[in-house]
Amino acid sequence: MDHTPELHDALKQQANGLAQRADDALSAVSDHVQDLRARTPKALSRAAEQVELLAERGLERAHELKDQARHQAEVVNDRTVSYIREEPVKAVLIAAAAGAALAALAGLWSRSSRS
Repeated sequence: MDHTPELHDALKQQANGLAQRADDALSAVSDHVQDLRARTPKALSRAAEQVELLAERGLERAHELKDQARHQAEVVNDRTVSYIREEPVKAVLIAAAAGAALAALAGLWSRSSRS
């Protein structure tokens, strides 16, 4: 039971969601800046241009970070697949131990929430 494709897809979905939110934010900032420009004198218009430039730089950085996160997720995915192929028994034992630990924590949590 290899969950690696699902993990990879989930990571891609999250990265794509982040990119969409960044695009939406850029669009919203641009809309607000355009509105501000229409209602302000030239001096304030220059300030609005600077704000827009800073917003664009911030969003460019967000896109860079998204790309880095996507790349890191792919590297982790590749390493995980390699480890599972090289050490299938260890991988199953680690997964079983992690599942048991999570089940124990969930049991403790459910008991403490009932109290």
